[in-house]
Amino acid sequence: MTRILLLLAALGALASCAQYQEPQANCFTFLASTAPTASDCSFTPLGGPEGDIEV
Repeated sequence: MTRILLLLAALGALASCAQYQEPQANCFTFLASTAPTASDCSFTPLGGPEGDIEV
């Protein structure tokens, strides 16, 4: 049990040392972001009906 706990602690320490990088495609500009975002995001439905949607 102690070995597992030490292993998890070591893995957590290694993971925290990794440098944080924002995703390359950040279409969600309403989230807190420090990197410049591209305005070329397009959202297309997958397998949905084309044209206007009646409500």
